Amino acid sequence: MTVFARRLIVLAMALGTVITVLALNAPSVGLVFEQGSDINEAEREAKNIQAEIEVVQAELESRSSPDGMRLKFLCYGPYVEPGTEVYAVLGVSGCVQWDPRRTP
Repeated sequence: MTVFARRLIVLAMALGTVITVLALNAPSVGLVFEQGSDINEAEREAKNIQAEIEVVQAELESRSSPDGMRLKFLCYGPYVEPGTEVYAVLGVSGCVQWDPRRTP
């Protein structure tokens, strides 16, 4: 066997090994791209949930503030501050209409 033939056999074996390794790893490369899209989707969902959390926290802060508590008392109970005129006029939501700009 000549040197050229030996080199050709070694080159063919090396090329076959490379092709085999690539063929065996092709499904895992597909999984990497699929996981990347799943990660992007999870990050988008996390951002949406964080935005919802911020909205709920802002609503909670507005309701637990003194003005929010005052509005809740005006809507759901016979709460009247001394010296305040109150007319029982139901609004669209069933609450007594209260304008925060007209506080005594």
